[in-house]
Amino acid sequence: EELQEEVIARMDAEDVKLDELQVQHHELQGKLDEVQVQNNELQGKVDEVQVQNHDLQEKLDEVQVQQLELQGKVDSMEGKLDEVQQQNQDLRGKMDTVEEKMDDLKLLLEKVVTNSAPPAPPQWITIQRRGQYGNLANFFAKSMNDYKTGFGNVNRDFWLGLDELARLTKDGKWEMQVDLVDYAGKRY
Repeated sequence: EELQEEVIARMDAEDVKLDELQVQHHELQGKLDEVQVQNNELQGKVDEVQVQNHDLQEKLDEVQVQQLELQGKVDSMEGKLDEVQQQNQDLRGKMDTVEEKMDDLKLLLEKVVTNSAPPAPPQWITIQRRGQYGNLANFFAKSMNDYKTGFGNVNRDFWLGLDELARLTKDGKWEMQVDLVDYAGKRY
């Protein structure tokens, strides 16, 4: 009987411990359920962030494609601009050459007319002209031979030439008029 009471007492103690463990298990199960709910909420937010990240990556890829297309267009336009500028420069050079040849023809025609016709009434002859015509700043830095023969365009930067000046002034009485005009067009 004593043994039976001891066994029953132990069984009762074990039942109490079992009840306590069941309570603790139930509490832990509740906490585990809360953690799983929070985990599910966090997983939902992670999924949303991943979807947003994927959408942003697609938009970034689109922007990068557009940027590459625009850069290609810019490069193409720069190439075309360079071509147009080169063509413009070539045309300017050709225009200057044509104008110089026309001036040479005018001078030659004047020489022919002067040598074959009676003397014309006095007129002014342009000896030199300097201005803002798009030539380099050192346009007049020429050789002595250039200064002897003349250069430029009579309507732009121009030097008649020492040989022609000597030919025109070797006989007779001459006057020289100097016309100065500033960049604003004011005459002095």
